[in-house]
Amino acid sequence: MNQLLPINDEVQEQWQSIVELLASLLDVKVALINRLYNGELENMIVNEAGLEYYNVSGLGVLKDCQIYCERVISEDDFFEITNADKDDIWKHSIGAKKGLITYLGCPIHNPDGELYGTLCLLDDREKVFKPEVREMMLKMAKIIEDHLILIQSSNTDYITGFYNRKTLSSLVDGPSGVGTYTTAMLIDIDMFEIYNNHFGRLGGDRMLKQVTDIIRDSIDNKAEPFRYSGDEFFILFEGISYDQTKKLAELIRMRIAEETRVTVSIGVAEVDAKQTVHELFIKTDKTLFNAKNNAGNIVMDS
Repeated sequence: MNQLLPINDEVQEQWQSIVELLASLLDVKVALINRLYNGELENMIVNEAGLEYYNVSGLGVLKDCQIYCERVISEDDFFEITNADKDDIWKHSIGAKKGLITYLGCPIHNPDGELYGTLCLLDDREKVFKPEVREMMLKMAKIIEDHLILIQSSNTDYITGFYNRKTLSSLVDGPSGVGTYTTAMLIDIDMFEIYNNHFGRLGGDRMLKQVTDIIRDSIDNKAEPFRYSGDEFFILFEGISYDQTKKLAELIRMRIAEETRVTVSIGVAEVDAKQTVHELFIKTDKTLFNAKNNAGNIVMDS
């Protein structure tokens, strides 16, 4: 989800002000904001002086106690180290190797409560942070979380709760690779225009909600659903095989046919690691086109 919450320049400037303020007031070498991205932790915002130690967009692997933030992520709570050089677990971490032996980090959450990343302080001197510092960090983390709520609302379709077309376009129209996504699905409600004309716009909206509730109930939290157009929904899956995706598509098709007054056509595609999201979307769209040409209410694969 995190890569689907685009942070605009204005928000980046405000977050930059937060880390600069923390570094200055608390007299630490580094203050930074990280986000979880494809199983790693990305340095999103770093105070200017901290760039000596950490690059913006640099990635850290969350394993084997290599980075301090690992504990914040695993426990979803504050974590503090007063002197890593005196700690057998953390003295070999990346931070300690940079000479940054003191650390305090707190979690940042997405609007859905899942972890977005961390807000961190690091210094090259042994230091015990006062309770007031934690209170300050919590307030700063809350400001960041409030920004994320606003960002999500502007990138989410209000009827279905799925990501909107603007968010999908930021992926499809860009050069981004498919990352850790493994399969994709494009779902279209058959003859929805006729249904909409018969039952009216409000009736159509209620049906959209019914259909998307079934989709949401059928997929796990690693899937990213988008409302592509009025009655089309694109879903990116992570950690699921092609055969599993086809079976899931068939389950969704059957449930919608049995539980609502409409049917759906579904196109399924497998990710090629060398593809961009744009190429993957085109591939999935072709399979949906074939499904629609087969009279609908069917699952087609590439």
